[in-house]
Amino acid sequence: MKIFCQVEEQARTMLPLYLRTAGNGHAQAPVCRPKGGTFHQFLCIEQGSGLFETPTDSVRLYEGTVVFTRKDVPIAYRQDGDRFQTGWISFDGMFADSLLDYLHIPPFAHVSDKSIRPLMERLCRLAARNESPERLSAAVYDLIITFFEVLRADTQTPALLCAKAYIEQNFARDLAVEEIAAAVGISESLLFRLFRSEEHTTPVEYIRRIRIRHAAQLLSHIPAIPISQIATRCGFWDTSYFCRVFRKQTGMTPGTYRSQHLPI
Repeated sequence: MKIFCQVEEQARTMLPLYLRTAGNGHAQAPVCRPKGGTFHQFLCIEQGSGLFETPTDSVRLYEGTVVFTRKDVPIAYRQDGDRFQTGWISFDGMFADSLLDYLHIPPFAHVSDKSIRPLMERLCRLAARNESPERLSAAVYDLIITFFEVLRADTQTPALLCAKAYIEQNFARDLAVEEIAAAVGISESLLFRLFRSEEHTTPVEYIRRIRIRHAAQLLSHIPAIPISQIATRCGFWDTSYFCRVFRKQTGMTPGTYRSQHLPI
């Protein structure tokens, strides 16, 4: 199944992200793009294996791997075995490049994690039902964030992983950097250096990011809960401040986010 999304000019110029094409169950033919693709792309190896080549990489990848390639990056890939079946998502948007830069995404990356493929399959279903560009945009954002959270986890030091796990367990209460460092068994200065070098942010900003991520999940899965209660559950004691931080991180208010992420 292959779907081309007919994106209106207004959506292309106004939406932070938009879905361009989606597909799965594709018997993959050899691809050679010496000037790169027109859009950013996720490619999931559904069956078999393939050989991928870029100006800096040459790697064989196998079933279950999800590959990301930024647009304009030269790439070639072909079957490397008995079968090579793929699914894919391509996207762009007015803030796509800046989001990928903010996340420090390499031109070519790949992960093997079971959480990614269902998000791609969901996008295919939404596109096949001709969902609104706004809802498709939100689903693309979820895919990007999930993929690169997995990617970072594959390359980070044990101390930083422990610190992030501690934050995940305690984000809903008042949480100080001193407490996190003590729980992990390292100094505060080392904790700051680890977050700066590997997350490109501070521990305090990372805590806010985790709180907003959990708030987004509550907004999209529990429609009846008031926004003020979501703020409190996620460690924000001031609803107005929560709304400002949420809008800064997602580009929309909590109410707008909820309206675009209601269960399908």
